[in-house]
Amino acid sequence: LIIMKRSFQPTSPTRILAIDDDADVLSAYQAIFSMGTAETTIANTLDKLLGTPQTECKTEPPPPLSSLFELSTINSGEKGFQMLTEASREGRPYSVVYLDMRIPPGWDGLKTAEMIRSVDQTVRIILITAYSDYSMTAIRSRIGVDFHFLNKPVDKKELLQLTQMLVDQWNQFNELQFYREQLENQVSDLRNQVAEMDEAEKKLNQLARTDALTGVCNRLVLEERFKEAQIRVNRSPKMLGILLLDLDKFKEVNDTEGHHVGDAFLIETAKRLVQEVRQSDVVIRLGGDEFCILAEGLTEDGVTILIQRLRMSLESSFIFEDKNYLIHCSIGYTLALSGTETLETLMKQADQSMYEEKRRKR
Repeated sequence: LIIMKRSFQPTSPTRILAIDDDADVLSAYQAIFSMGTAETTIANTLDKLLGTPQTECKTEPPPPLSSLFELSTINSGEKGFQMLTEASREGRPYSVVYLDMRIPPGWDGLKTAEMIRSVDQTVRIILITAYSDYSMTAIRSRIGVDFHFLNKPVDKKELLQLTQMLVDQWNQFNELQFYREQLENQVSDLRNQVAEMDEAEKKLNQLARTDALTGVCNRLVLEERFKEAQIRVNRSPKMLGILLLDLDKFKEVNDTEGHHVGDAFLIETAKRLVQEVRQSDVVIRLGGDEFCILAEGLTEDGVTILIQRLRMSLESSFIFEDKNYLIHCSIGYTLALSGTETLETLMKQADQSMYEEKRRKR
């Protein structure tokens, strides 16, 4: 369930921009929006713009238009374009523009409309003219199809009805845009949350499969990888090898040097094992000082070479807290000759092999 965080609030009062070089026409617009209402008239003041006089409303008049609309007037296309651009930048855009088609000198109405459309695709444009300077095709080719015409002299009622219709459209469009942006933001937030949850799940899975001290895999990975390798053994003439390794006299290291040194032994051991095995092999810490290596595609000679390489690597000294230490270990192994052996059986065989080596060292 997606819940909108905020509700849409239409701009109030709605902003209208009138662009006309005739001061009397601009005064007529101002008279409508400062004194009149949608059902009252100021016939004497508006004759030039309105044409037919209107009868006065006898019922209680509605609120003045000045409470619903904020009118700005300007006498040139260039200045009108500047005002509209600044209003959009300030976040107080105009919803409707009254635009005279002939505005000498400078930009005419069509040029002004073209420039307005280049910076504001949503403002409603009403082209007001008594002439036919451009064909409809020419106008549409320059500003598209989203515009309206009113002929001079303009009928007040027609002007107000068209203005209210366009303001409603503008508000509805912006309301849709508002909720669309909210929805897109919430969808984006949800996607981010899902991505974060996926990442957290991956990290948890990784932690569940990783030894916290050494960073190598744990027993869970051994069981998973063994099942996968067991299937491949039947398809290859080579064998699956399991090597077990533990550190000799590790308890003495812990008791005499401290557990932090013992941890350093384990970390260094894991690091060297990872360096020596192939990428396809898996190094696992079983617990304590015991490690296991699961290696596919081995032969008898190959496992012998691998053990020799591991010994050489592990028995090189390492420095911890300005002291030299040597790692001594015992290694046992077994090879799966077919895909039928269980992990438990192979681990027991490798364990016996490792303890036989320990006995030989005593």
